[in-house]
Amino acid sequence: MLGHSKFVGSAAELQPTPPRVAWARRVIDFLSHDWVPQYDRFVIDWMKTPLGLLVLALLFALFCGWGLHPHGYWVAAALAVVIAVGLVWPWLALRGLRGRLEFTSERGREGEPVGVRLQLENRWPWAAWGVGLKLDLPHEPGVDAAVSHVGGWRRRECRFDFVPPQRGVYPRVSTRLTCGFPFGLWQFSRDLGRTEPLIVWPRTFPVGTLPEAAGASHDEGLVFRNTPGTAGDILGVRPFREGDSLRWIHWAQSARHDRLIVCERQTPALPVIQLILASHASEHTPGPQGSREWAARVAASLATAWLKQGARMELAAGKVRVVGDGGQRQAQRIMDALARFEPGHDLPLAELFEQPLVRRFRGTLQVLITTDAALAAMPEHFAAQRLFAIVLRHRAFGGAAVPRFHACHSTQWLVVDDLSQLLTTFRQTWRGGGHGCG
Repeated sequence: MLGHSKFVGSAAELQPTPPRVAWARRVIDFLSHDWVPQYDRFVIDWMKTPLGLLVLALLFALFCGWGLHPHGYWVAAALAVVIAVGLVWPWLALRGLRGRLEFTSERGREGEPVGVRLQLENRWPWAAWGVGLKLDLPHEPGVDAAVSHVGGWRRRECRFDFVPPQRGVYPRVSTRLTCGFPFGLWQFSRDLGRTEPLIVWPRTFPVGTLPEAAGASHDEGLVFRNTPGTAGDILGVRPFREGDSLRWIHWAQSARHDRLIVCERQTPALPVIQLILASHASEHTPGPQGSREWAARVAASLATAWLKQGARMELAAGKVRVVGDGGQRQAQRIMDALARFEPGHDLPLAELFEQPLVRRFRGTLQVLITTDAALAAMPEHFAAQRLFAIVLRHRAFGGAAVPRFHACHSTQWLVVDDLSQLLTTFRQTWRGGGHGCG
């Protein structure tokens, strides 16, 4: 049996569109459609600027003077004067300026202000107004500082603070003076000249003590470690062994147990640790808060803290290698290398472990800083001696979820699942076993 059909909608929707209205809609759609969007920057974009509008007004005034009334030429002449002054004045102002930019320190840290000194000299008899300074910052286009005016035949020195948003070497490309005074029709720029670079180190945060896995070679005069030795504080007691000095005997415990008991002390040790930073672009998320930048911050934090605890550190980050002794000088070399580490210096994790410095490491502990995306692409037989892996979850830093890495690629590992808990995670000690595989 056939049922009754139902129509949903108002009566106005069911009425047919009149032919005249439909024809008008087609004409409007034809006239408003962008048929050649690839040529918009040549035709439309420049018309949206103040200079483009003044040029159109000038052409329209000339047309009115030619076809309607000669007074249109007066309007065109006034517009031409405005355009000429708006273009010539800032160009001449920049030609008469000489300047020099200096940072108050050679090194800084991201997020911390650094003093900047700008010296300007005006060689023209008239003042230069609305001068801007462009530092070529990443992710932050536009003028970074401005000077209201520089008097004629005068010198002026300006001081301000610059807060580096990200690690690196500043200025990235060049430092330029800009000027658009008086009408802002066009921003002219001029290279300020050579500027001494500012090396911006990654941000650091507190971390725990050295891992127990960082065994050490004995060397007098270094930091004491909680491993058995012959100096330092007492760790405990043990039975007497042939060769022990009689000065180490604990006579009270020996009398109680009716056998010789000796005191076991700390040892002055030299832990040798290698940091392996895997920061290939395909394995990390980009941006100031991406996993790539946080991996550099983790490496900087570990190097800074462990060097202060007496360790000897090495850095292997792609094609960048830093080897040497411990101390403050080594910390500066590692931090400088991390600041200069840019795309193009990195290698995939598989190639990184084939590098001679990593493969032939003869120290006590290797610390790998990577992501689960890099480990998921590694072969199952991947392994390294005494490796501690710090794994940054790809999804925790704005990336897509990746397949889980099933094989335990290291003897110990620490997985960072949440960026908000990153600082508290690294305040814990590094003793004992690692977390489970992801």
